[in-house]
Amino acid sequence: SQKATLSQRMQGLDGDLQSIVARAGRLVVPPPPPPPAALTLPPPPPRLPPPQTVVTRTTTITNKDPKASLPSSAIAPEAPAALMAAGLVPALGPETAVVMICFQRAEYLERALKAVKRAHPASVAVARGEVASGLATGPPILISQDGTHGGVSKVISEFKTSMARELPSVAVVHLRHSQGRGETGYHLLAQHYKFALGNAFEHTGGQGATPEAQKEAQRLGASQLARVTRVVVLEEDLEVSPDAFEFFAATAPLLEDPKENLLCVSAWNDNGQASHVSDPAAVYRSSFFPGLGWMLTREVWLELAPKWPKAYWDDWLREPPQQKGREVLRPEVCRTYHFATKGVSNNQFSSFLTDISPAKASPESVKWRTRDLSFLKRRAYDAGLRAELSAAPLVSVDDARKGNWQSAGPGAGAVRVDYGSARNFERVAQRLGIMDNVKAGCPRVAYHGVVTVRLGPDKRKVHVALPLQDVFKTLYA
Repeated sequence: SQKATLSQRMQGLDGDLQSIVARAGRLVVPPPPPPPAALTLPPPPPRLPPPQTVVTRTTTITNKDPKASLPSSAIAPEAPAALMAAGLVPALGPETAVVMICFQRAEYLERALKAVKRAHPASVAVARGEVASGLATGPPILISQDGTHGGVSKVISEFKTSMARELPSVAVVHLRHSQGRGETGYHLLAQHYKFALGNAFEHTGGQGATPEAQKEAQRLGASQLARVTRVVVLEEDLEVSPDAFEFFAATAPLLEDPKENLLCVSAWNDNGQASHVSDPAAVYRSSFFPGLGWMLTREVWLELAPKWPKAYWDDWLREPPQQKGREVLRPEVCRTYHFATKGVSNNQFSSFLTDISPAKASPESVKWRTRDLSFLKRRAYDAGLRAELSAAPLVSVDDARKGNWQSAGPGAGAVRVDYGSARNFERVAQRLGIMDNVKAGCPRVAYHGVVTVRLGPDKRKVHVALPLQDVFKTLYA
């Protein structure tokens, strides 16, 4: 009976199928739609000419438009320099350490550390809502104390407590240096620098680490205090700007590219007074080591450490045997503020230092990580400088001092002042009201004998330069 029932059902289905086929023969099926027309793409935009300006070149990532304004970034040691142009370099992380050098100025240190905390990549990421405070990481902070000043020790302890509460994933290590003997404070400072940099590059989180560093490594995990590849060096009388670490991050790929011939990156401009700067996003190459907030690589440190001097370490670093023709990147508007009124140097050049402040020069932070800084590559930079100097009208020292540009003709481009020879520089600089100091034969902030400043009510860019033939024969391109 089950077989009979199944047979009847199959016959019914067969009838239904024949009925559907018969009806389908009477349907009018519309023809298929025509194939879509081929897409017509707009022609590619014309290639823009190469940049002709030297330090204020700012381009977007997508169209290289020199009028666009963008932000910036940081770097991992393995990041190729090509990432810089694409805006993909990361913010500073645990591969970079921040070293704070301090001695006995507790009130200075407290101010300096507050600025570091505010600008630290972990704080910035939390403020932007990118990560929870408990998970935010970034450069470990090594506070190196020379001696045993109680007030300084207290400031460091309170800072560590504050960081552990608000940014617990950021390592903070208190290094203690036992003061040696030296003829002057410059001798003691050189000893301390060698101790602090040696600990940062050679021992942090590894063999030979201080007990406190080992404790932090255990608390955070080895990755948080791995051997670092870069160090940002600060002192207790320096206040970093909110975008200082972004600036260091954005320039790090260039620093680590051996083709770029760089010694370090500095946050300082010796002519950074508000009256001498204008563009907060401008960056320059320099033949002069400025210090006062700077970043160096592990490779450079391992080269310098065995012959580190007994005193005057900064002047020593400016000498040819150490500098070896290498250059420095530095901003137009300082990213550090030297606020001290007392110290080892007795506040040398105080008339210049006290008027240098990022806040005075420009209240805005630059979003460095999305900026294209490829114009700072040595070949491109030198070619741009050559073109700009060639096109810059020559003006007298008196006209430049007064901001009188009538002799330069119409336009707002750069102008040039010729100071003749190295021995004349000091006299010309004094008349212009700019830094006149020369170290190891190089004027401060000069690049191949060219000191670039802003002068006059309109902040005109002025190249105070050697004769062009002397400059051009030393440029890379």
